[in-house]
Amino acid sequence: MASMGRQIAYLLSQIRMKNKKLPLQKVVDRIVGEPILLVLWVKKSLLEKKISGKKPEKILVYKLDAIGDGILSLPMIKLIKENNRKANIFVVCSKNNFPVFDKQEFIDKIVVLNSERPSFQEISQIIKELKKEKFDLAIDAGQSSNISAIMARLTAKRTSGFFKERSLRNKVHDYLAKIKNDSHMVLNYLELIKMLK
Repeated sequence: MASMGRQIAYLLSQIRMKNKKLPLQKVVDRIVGEPILLVLWVKKSLLEKKISGKKPEKILVYKLDAIGDGILSLPMIKLIKENNRKANIFVVCSKNNFPVFDKQEFIDKIVVLNSERPSFQEISQIIKELKKEKFDLAIDAGQSSNISAIMARLTAKRTSGFFKERSLRNKVHDYLAKIKNDSHMVLNYLELIKMLK
């Protein structure tokens, strides 16, 4: 697996050199996101383990988008803490939406992608540090980004994310929630944690 990681890093650096103006997230999503998701799906399928009935104690929430989406995800995060006071909740967010999560008493730790255009090295370092925490569950609260699905799969035993039509994102998550266009987005975020009840 380590050599595959080096090969992916090399491929990303070559693609990045040719597309200097594109941020890494866009490069991953457009060019290599789907193949990486395919590899993670195969790996997940081969290493599938039974889900225990135990409530997850370490939960990681990915919310890399804009401020408004971050605000709308707060009731979901708060409800996780209210239903399981022992849970340690970490949030991975962008520099832009950090103020939304900062000083929220129900969030135990915040990990920030510091730059507007995070490098492969920054993302790799964050994944490496988060893997040490041994998260029980990662909630990918992004609606379309492959990078948050990839990071979630690499950093937790189980993942939850939104269903996206014709996407390999669906294959890497253990639990999928479908966005209901006739529901408020807050209610859609709550669908991501339904399996915790």
